[in-house]
Amino acid sequence: MAADLLTEGKEGKVFLDRLRSSLTIEIKCRHPTTKQEVIVRVPEALACSLSSRFSKIVGTGPHTRRQVTVEELLGGQRSFEELEHHINYSSDRSILDYLTWFVQWLYTSKLNYNKHLRFFEMWLFASKIECPKLQNEAMRMLSRDALWRSNVSLEEKKRQYYFANSDFYENLMYCVDSFGYFEPGQKDGFDKDGKLDVSYWEGKRSWLFLLDCAAYFGPGDRRVRNFFGENESLDIQIIKRMIDLAKEGGDPCPWDANNIVRYLVAELVSERPVKEARSMLPPVRKHALSPCKSNESKKRPKLSTTPEQKMAVVEQERIRPVYPEPPLNSSQDEPA
Repeated sequence: MAADLLTEGKEGKVFLDRLRSSLTIEIKCRHPTTKQEVIVRVPEALACSLSSRFSKIVGTGPHTRRQVTVEELLGGQRSFEELEHHINYSSDRSILDYLTWFVQWLYTSKLNYNKHLRFFEMWLFASKIECPKLQNEAMRMLSRDALWRSNVSLEEKKRQYYFANSDFYENLMYCVDSFGYFEPGQKDGFDKDGKLDVSYWEGKRSWLFLLDCAAYFGPGDRRVRNFFGENESLDIQIIKRMIDLAKEGGDPCPWDANNIVRYLVAELVSERPVKEARSMLPPVRKHALSPCKSNESKKRPKLSTTPEQKMAVVEQERIRPVYPEPPLNSSQDEPA
């Protein structure tokens, strides 16, 4: 389940109790073809723990809601329509498809390859519902070393990387417009030395990703040449990023396995960073006394004070090693 980390540590039992007794949230949406109302149900405890958007809408106490609309979930009618139009622009995919994919991920913790859906669009959807763990999962699936890439044809790979081909300009404009970049007085996201202003790009990782794509391709590439020169601010931003990446050295490809980390966001689990939760030591198992020793003194024998012996005892009593960082390819299982 996607809430694996929520069940660890002292708060794990509390969360499991919440999940067992959790009521469901009903999300109202419409079928893209028939326009009939469709109800999608998710466990309240799970959805609210992984998505701050769910938590805000549902509320707490006597005013807790059990029914929400997909428009509310995506930030309002305008935000919903913009994302819907963007998803429908060059395909027959719909918001309902991504909502269903999200629910599957909630229960399985896996974002498997699906030729009908796009990981980049899933990333945009996850950012709208404020689900950072899903955002990062979708971004890792775009990595060059993602397992699904070895099981599909070149044509299918191109479909997943559509944002970097014919639809690159539309994707860039969608992300740029979402943050009001062309409004008067907006900064360009770089400091006086021409380096990225880290604080500026917090919450704008999708835009930064596409900006890096433009810088990687360069103004001479047809994908960038088509719009280069139309907006001076955007042109300057791309050139600054090209210079910045050149100074860094290495492979500047945004979806290179070593560069994916630039676009990952902080994951919060039970109001604690995921990094903190993963770095916690596992609980120590208390060995039960054997029958022949049940009447012996309950006092523990005094351990040696040497650091080496102390560490050896702790290692013997650990249940398992510290929970590892998830691989960049999202799952060790082969994609569906």
